[in-house]
Amino acid sequence: AKTDDEPSEDFTVNTPEVNPENSISFLQFGNWSPDVGNLDFYIGNNTTPIVENLAYQEFTQSLIVNSGELSVIARPAGSGADGDVLSELNWSFQGNSSWTVSGIGLQSEFAFWVEPISIIRTDYNDQARIRVINLNATRQRATVNTDSGNELANGINWVGLKDTMVDPATYT
Repeated sequence: AKTDDEPSEDFTVNTPEVNPENSISFLQFGNWSPDVGNLDFYIGNNTTPIVENLAYQEFTQSLIVNSGELSVIARPAGSGADGDVLSELNWSFQGNSSWTVSGIGLQSEFAFWVEPISIIRTDYNDQARIRVINLNATRQRATVNTDSGNELANGINWVGLKDTMVDPATYT
């Protein structure tokens, strides 16, 4: 069963072979398209998906891959390495960097694609950074506040993001 802050266990992760002598990147995969169905994600020409059967609103933990120019391909779950390509992303993932790679948009509007979003890792001087990302396919602006009145994002566009620094605490 999936909670609000944990991925479900309905998908499969096939850990890629990593060359420890090369630099690495950390990739997390998500499916935020309400009408595309479950997704398989492939890296390059691999015939085995790195992630299989990822449903809408599911996401993986970070996976380690070799950094560099990578091709990420999204296909319908279970369609195999020769299945229809829903979207392909070619991106340079720098060493020691973290990314969320997500299927977003609406297939019904021919507006589905794979989007990379960097996850900034740095020293925040005893602050916590909260990143709000609007991946709502209806393209409505998003405003997010905490129960204690902290504004985390105000009217961000679709595929927009807003970083906010807050005191470390538990927020709703």
